[in-house]
Amino acid sequence: MNIIRAKEMDSKSIEEQLLFYKQRFEEENCVMSGSELSNDWVIYNDQAYSTEAFERLIAKEKAELNERIESLNKQITRAVSELNKLENEI
Repeated sequence: MNIIRAKEMDSKSIEEQLLFYKQRFEEENCVMSGSELSNDWVIYNDQAYSTEAFERLIAKEKAELNERIESLNKQITRAVSELNKLENEI
């Protein structure tokens, strides 16, 4: 993950800033307004996200993983219960 801070970009010349944004975002065909250019950006899995969008993405991924963990824990509990029943029958 690479974080591109707007403050760091502000210290560069306009030409350098425009070149950077053109190289970074041109391939993604996005059109940015001035307010978007002043955001911090996170590069995650080769995609560029504003920090707000990245936080939403991570929250969604965490929720999905927590649901998966909960489901797996239930499966483990059922399997242990079945194993205990089988062992008690022996």
